[in-house]
Amino acid sequence: MNRLQLDYFLAVCQHGNLSRAAAASHVVASAVSYQIGLLEDELGVALFERSVKGMAPTAAGIRLQEHARDILRRFELASTDVRGLSSEVHGEVAIAIAHTVVEGIGLPLMQRVTRDYPRLRLALSESMSRIALESVASGEADIGLVYNPQASARVLAEPLLREAIYCVGTPAIIGKSRRAIRFASVEKLPQGVSSRSITEREDLQRRLRASAVLELNSITAMRKALAAGLCCSALPLTTVRDLLDAGVIRARRIVEPEVTRDLYLVTQRERSPTAAFETIRALIRALVREEVKAGRWPATLLANPARRARRLPAAATPATAPAAGRPAAARAAR
Repeated sequence: MNRLQLDYFLAVCQHGNLSRAAAASHVVASAVSYQIGLLEDELGVALFERSVKGMAPTAAGIRLQEHARDILRRFELASTDVRGLSSEVHGEVAIAIAHTVVEGIGLPLMQRVTRDYPRLRLALSESMSRIALESVASGEADIGLVYNPQASARVLAEPLLREAIYCVGTPAIIGKSRRAIRFASVEKLPQGVSSRSITEREDLQRRLRASAVLELNSITAMRKALAAGLCCSALPLTTVRDLLDAGVIRARRIVEPEVTRDLYLVTQRERSPTAAFETIRALIRALVREEVKAGRWPATLLANPARRARRLPAAATPATAPAAGRPAAARAAR
């Protein structure tokens, strides 16, 4: 098994047939077919089901996909690590982040990297926390910034901040008052919900879904629905900061119980850090701290982002997050 075979194997998995895989790899189809054949002979299993419609990975092929991505990623890490011994930080760091994090530190992060590390390539992908966590666990992303991550033996998790969740919507739906609102009142309102992790408390999420009129796994769609007065939603302020500033919607703190969610920086447990990786991780910690302390990201810091990430026995569950720093609940509305 060699790198060329794994490259061709993943190309066939992605494109579904030899011709398109060969074109993407800039070789002839017979070269791809020959290397795939050698790989199957060496492993003693069929990696693809072949038909007139193309090639689909078998169970063995699906399993090899996971290993192949990790192996090729480690090739790149090894190369980057050795080159990183030069005086200037360079290489690529892939970050999978939730939408709110883009709003919180996305622009400052891009500005700082392009200004201070011109030879460092940043690859940002925005996704739901669950998918971002899977990307880190599989090695597709180097760093994840995710909310309320599920336990995983494959990742390390460092708590960064805690955000309060607000009921946001037009005054016609959530009322003209800006006072806090009890959760029991929120769940009676027409909700726009998503599968994103708004709180670690599953019972509260189920109660909100029970009154949902829209299920929206798109932040863009959610924002449009809120602005149009189709529903309200339970969200952190940072997610809809521009709509709040423009007066399109308003926000009321949810209390009784207070609803919060925690942001974690997650990395793969077995990965070998490079200079580029360490630089970006430290920069993320510093930017989170700066934005929170400046009041631009309404949240409470859970750990000192300047410190090295703590090694946890598994990815942190919300129950492992520090309890300190939780702001007192605002007085409930009548």
